[in-house]
Amino acid sequence: MPPKKGDRIRLDHTSDRYTNLTEGDKGTVTGTTRLSAELSPKNRPELQIHVDWDNGSNLSLVDSQDKYSILTEDNTTH
Repeated sequence: MPPKKGDRIRLDHTSDRYTNLTEGDKGTVTGTTRLSAELSPKNRPELQIHVDWDNGSNLSLVDSQDKYSILTEDNTTH
């Protein structure tokens, strides 16, 4: 199940080698966008997850390329 606006997430892996984010960084989902196949590197529709990261970054994740965990209120993953 994809994250929804307001969910807290933890970054497990990103395919973006230029980001300052590291494994374990946390942030809040601000929304999602469905990328059309033409805009996707894999030439198929993908979900882009917009995140307000605690470290100030605003890098969005691509659901099929980046790995993350949705956090519960007690900061454990589910």
